[in-house]
Amino acid sequence: MWELGCPWNTHDGTLVVAQQTLFDCGGIAVSVCISHKVADAYSVIKFITDWSNLTRDSSHAKQYILFDGTSFFPPVTDTSTLPDFDVGNDGNCVTRLFHFSSSGLDKLKIIAAAESGIENPSRVEVVTTLIHKHVMIASGLFKPSLLCLIKGLRPPLPLNIIGNACSFFVTSTRTEDDMKLSNSVAVLRKSKEQLRGKLKNVTQSDIFFKVVELTKQGAELVENVNKDDVYKCSSLCNFGLYNMDFGWGC
Repeated sequence: MWELGCPWNTHDGTLVVAQQTLFDCGGIAVSVCISHKVADAYSVIKFITDWSNLTRDSSHAKQYILFDGTSFFPPVTDTSTLPDFDVGNDGNCVTRLFHFSSSGLDKLKIIAAAESGIENPSRVEVVTTLIHKHVMIASGLFKPSLLCLIKGLRPPLPLNIIGNACSFFVTSTRTEDDMKLSNSVAVLRKSKEQLRGKLKNVTQSDIFFKVVELTKQGAELVENVNKDDVYKCSSLCNFGLYNMDFGWGC
């Protein structure tokens, strides 16, 4: 067993902390915590995956991960040139866990496809729009909102690069009709494809400048409609979370 969360923080300058816990029953848990200053979720999973592969086969070292993120995202000394994309956090957090069955997801995808005309909507698209809709409903009276979603940059960056290699795109919900699953999924798909189009022909040497440009556009959008509620969302689907094997039969 392993987990990404652990009881430490990395605010003291420590970049990576790992702990192995042995249980009386014979079970083992490996906890890993990595500073977000140097790595995103993909990097954490890649780091643990390579670690587990090495424990089973030392020859895996030939397929090493790359710690040269500065070659793509060079250090910036003048931070005033960078966009400020802080949507605020009052420190009050509530955690909820929801389980969607495979059959339930299939039904949502069928409904969204039939009503929106989107071919084969993904589980991330339908679940994201469904949660967004009901969070808006739970907040009380309808209020326009923005939904910010994270988009990974591997590719065009190498799959084994370590760092914060991601961008984002924003969708807007202006009316209650926009909250409908079919409409939300269609807008989400369109926004995602637009971002893919903007990044399609960007070279690795220009990726940093393109991401800064896109981030500025997103920050300006949020600033121009600062009376809207802003929701941020990300997904760990298809990141290989269930493919790690330390050779312990787990």
